[in-house]
Amino acid sequence: MMLTLAFDTSALPLSVALVDGEHILAEWTAAARLNHAEALYPALQALFDRAGVAKRSVQSIVVARGPGSYTGVRIGVTAAKALAYALGVPLTGVSSLAALALAVPPGVSGRIVSLIDARRGRAYAAVYRWDGDRLVRERAEGVIEVAALVAELADGGLRAVGDAPFGAGAGGAGENGGGKAAGAAAGEGDGAFAGAA
Repeated sequence: MMLTLAFDTSALPLSVALVDGEHILAEWTAAARLNHAEALYPALQALFDRAGVAKRSVQSIVVARGPGSYTGVRIGVTAAKALAYALGVPLTGVSSLAALALAVPPGVSGRIVSLIDARRGRAYAAVYRWDGDRLVRERAEGVIEVAALVAELADGGLRAVGDAPFGAGAGGAGENGGGKAAGAAAGEGDGAFAGAA
């Protein structure tokens, strides 16, 4: 059993998961805006309780390293470093945008637009596509006006995931995705994403 603890505090919602290899043992994603500093440790405890696993069983930790909310990223990375040190396990940081894209299964054609709300009509964004079982980044991570991104990608054939408005109200077709922590853990360490980290 290779037990990985994964969590993402870089955006809304807060997402935590316990993964054994490619099997999700337990996961939790907040359905509402929470103070991540107050919610993270109770969420982790509930996760361990739900999975029936002791914290000392964790063999690695994966944390979303952003982009996203500066405070959220700081909370997650600090907590991950402290837990990894206390448990004596390796720590891996992954792109929050790549973790979002991993929610779209391999084999789905077209581009995947990962978006995290940066407020004021802007988003942290990156564009990916599946090449077999590898997630390939086509557009570098960065902050962009959502309207400009919608215009840039107007030719369609895309799927939008994340918490930033991108869809009928923003001028394109999209869907919002969550549960980033489980996707990040499943992709970590197995070469699932090329150029995505």
